[in-house]
Amino acid sequence: MFIMSGCSWLSVADVEPHTLLLLPPSEGPNVMLLKQTLTLISAEGKHQIIALTQVEKDQLKLRALLPTGQIVLSIDYDGKTLVQHNYSSFLLPSEEILAILQFALWPVDSLKKHYLLSEGWQLVIGNKQRKLNTKTKNIMTITYPSAEKLLVVNKRSNYRINIDLIEQKKL
Repeated sequence: MFIMSGCSWLSVADVEPHTLLLLPPSEGPNVMLLKQTLTLISAEGKHQIIALTQVEKDQLKLRALLPTGQIVLSIDYDGKTLVQHNYSSFLLPSEEILAILQFALWPVDSLKKHYLLSEGWQLVIGNKQRKLNTKTKNIMTITYPSAEKLLVVNKRSNYRINIDLIEQKKL
C-alpha cells in the first residue's frame, strides 16, 4: 500500500516521454521543396531512399522512393491529421520519420514551444547540432556538417541516417 501511494506523488516531469512530437506545419521553415537521399544504417543493414519533401504553411508532404523510383511511403500532415500510405512490404515508422525531419528543419523557437522540460524533454541546441534528451538519456542527435548534409543518430531506436541534399527550391 505504501508503494502504491508513493507512486502517485510522481509529477508529469518524472515520466519519460516516449514519442517524438509532430509540430505544426505553420511553424516550419519557409515554403520549399527538398529532394534528398537518406541512407539508413542499422543492425539490419544499410538502406537508401530518395525523399521528396514539400513544406507549406498549412501542410507537409513527404514521398519516399527507392533509387529505382518506386514509391515506398507517402505522408501528408496538416497539423492535425496524419495520412500515410506504406507501399512497401516492411513496416516504416512514418510518424517518427516526419518528427525527425521536423526536429531537424523547424526553427528552434518551435522546438522550445513543444518539447517542454515540464513534459520530460531536454533540448540542447548548438550552432551545428541539436540534441533531444530525456532526464535519463539522449534520444536523438542531429549534426549539420555542412549546408548539404545532416547526420541523425537515433539512440532510442539504434539507427543512423545520413541525409544529403540533392536539390532545394523555394515555392
